[in-house]
Amino acid sequence: MISEVLTQLGYRVSDAQQLSARVWSAWHTECRRWDCLKFAQSAEHCYGIRREAYWLKELHRASYQACAAFQGHYQLSGYEVLVTGRLNAEPLSELLRQGFEFHAEFRLQLYLTLQQLHRLDICHGDLKPANIMVVDNRPVLVDFASAAALDTRISELSYRSFSPSYSLPALQRGVGAVDIIHDWYGYLVILSLISNAAFFKPDWSDSAAVITTADSLLSVSDDLTTDARQFLAHQIQRLPDFK
Repeated sequence: MISEVLTQLGYRVSDAQQLSARVWSAWHTECRRWDCLKFAQSAEHCYGIRREAYWLKELHRASYQACAAFQGHYQLSGYEVLVTGRLNAEPLSELLRQGFEFHAEFRLQLYLTLQQLHRLDICHGDLKPANIMVVDNRPVLVDFASAAALDTRISELSYRSFSPSYSLPALQRGVGAVDIIHDWYGYLVILSLISNAAFFKPDWSDSAAVITTADSLLSVSDDLTTDARQFLAHQIQRLPDFK
């Protein structure tokens, strides 16, 4: 029972709230803080929690700020449990549904968040609005279960998880190696949403059209720096190689 695990870990069961099928929020009586606890029992979900715990610890050691605080990883009563600090925020997906007006620099902040992650040789692997929390108009990345070191062969990953609308065809097929372009493609799709542009869903049979459509997204993103635009323009040229 989840309530038993919460008690064993020192959480107040009476205040625990179920946020989704596998995620709970609870108050730790000794540390006096709200945490999020993710539970898993299936082999695939347990694998995801172990991967997420590993990457959150790596990010903590690297002083990476744009992720939830790692609080612990446990195996109790048949459950694999990941504990992170609770974020007082809403996911980008919900804000988009509400028609939220984004701060002018949000696109650049998300760009810099990804750039810093990639400098640590880590790819998030499942970048989408539901995996981006917005805290004081700043992006915070969550769900690192699909994260991997750059250049890892995709076929070597025991399980793969991706969101079709935000992932490249090659990644969906399990072809090639982990590449920063996997995150930058998700970024371009998100850019189309927060810029109120047409949803970026390229016709992969026409490589020139893919590049032209992606380039048009940069033209409506005035808050990106020149360096960011040049970098993204280079990534856009690479997109047809991952169809």
